Parts: sequence; structure tokens; C-alpha cells
Amino acid sequence: MKLSYQGYDEVQIDEGKITVIATNNPTVYKDLILGVKDYNDKVKAYSDDFSLINNNLAFDFDGDALINHDLDKRYKLELVNKITEGLAPHVRTSIEKKARELFTLLQESLFMTDIPLEVSFDGDVKRLLKYANIHLHPSISNDAYGIIESDLKLHIECDDKSCIVFNNLASYMTQEQFRELQYVNNEIGTKVLLIEFSDLDKKDYYKNCNYYYIDADFVGWYF
Repeated sequence: MKLSYQGYDEVQIDEGKITVIATNNPTVYKDLILGVKDYNDKVKAYSDDFSLINNNLAFDFDGDALINHDLDKRYKLELVNKITEGLAPHVRTSIEKKARELFTLLQESLFMTDIPLEVSFDGDVKRLLKYANIHLHPSISNDAYGIIESDLKLHIECDDKSCIVFNNLASYMTQEQFRELQYVNNEIGTKVLLIEFSDLDKKDYYKNCNYYYIDADFVGWYF
């Protein structure tokens, strides 16, 4: 996949390798973030054969992971569908049996009222999973690395082919954690783009990434 920012060479985004566009230019930084969110026409996405891709399909802007970390809410529908489709027959049968037992208990409680009420289980396991409040473990809610790693794995689990976009990542992740993230991303093969506001002398932090830099004078640097 390729990203085109108006006036600059295409940026290559590969599965399994993190791509970084860094800048210390506020205008460029704003353009890039608004562009991947499809709020301007300065950023465009293309397939490797240069077919135009709608930005809403090409990019999943997750932004600042410590602020926008409600992954379980954003992926809930996809997770429920994936889990439901993957249930083994004997597991599905067991869930349905337990659900009927629960509804029987509820019905018995309703008999205590003087109102003709009843409950019934319609066999919809997907509906049960929606009410089960599937969510990520609270232990990662303040862990930037844990949030980002989970985000990458959720993309794979939900078969989401879009490029995940983060910003400000280097502000709260150690270099050791970043190296580990590179390893995980290489193993699972997601497309990841980082839009970072930083100086050029910080480029060693992003070693082994596809790294691009646009400076304060709008000059593009390609490494």
C-alpha cells in the first residue's frame, strides 16, 4: 500500500513493517492527521498497483493510544461475530443449554408476580455474547504498549485489512518496548503508520522502520 501526501514522493506501507512519517512542522503534522481521517484531500491511499483506495477503508486512525483506548467498544461487533462463527458445535450446544436453564429460573421468579409475564430464549447466541460485556482486561488500560499490541492483534482477529495509524507513540513508549512492538508486528503482519511530531535527530528511535521526515522548511527526507 502507498500513501501520497500532496507535493511529496509516495510513502510505502508494508505488512509487518512499521512506517513512520515524522515532522517538526505543525502544518504538515496537521495535514497528515486530518488527511488519514479523510478530513482533507491532501492525503490519498493507493494499492501497490496504484488503484485509489478510499481513506476511510485504507486507514484506521486510532491516534493517541493512551487517550483513545476503548478498543473493546470499537471492535465489539466484529469480536462478537468472530467468536460466534468460531464456536465449536458442542460449545454452542452447552451455551444454549445453560441459557435455557437461566431463562427457566427467571420464568419461575416471574410466577411470583400477579402479572402474566414470561421470558423465552430464542436461541440467538450472538445476542447473549453482546450482553456478556466482552472487554479487555483492566490491567492494560494504563499500559500504552499493552493497548497498542492488543490493537494490532484485534485487527488480525477481526480480519481488518486497514492500516492502523497512531500518533505521539514515542512520547510514552521506551525504545525497548518499541523494538518489541516491531517484533510483534513483524510476526502478525499488520500495516502500521506512525505520524510523529519530532526532530530529525530522533530518527534512530525508529530504526528498522520505513522512515520519512519532513522538516520545518517543508523539505522531505527519505531514509
